[in-house]
Amino acid sequence: MKPGVTIFYMGENGKMKLVEGKDYTISYGANVKSGKNKGSITIEGISPYYGGSVTVKFDILQRPIAFDRE
Repeated sequence: MKPGVTIFYMGENGKMKLVEGKDYTISYGANVKSGKNKGSITIEGISPYYGGSVTVKFDILQRPIAFDRE
């Protein structure tokens, strides 16, 4: 499962929602181990209007595995 992402540009004229694939791209880390800062997502601007990139880390909570013995 991948977390949903919404990106906004805060400019002189206010807040504008950006469009994935037109304004930016997203790539996800492996995101398979639980723990603090074990997940990551990288957002990279698409030129000519946006540039640079940022990587954001997030926590992945451990969940018990449930199974049915029949």
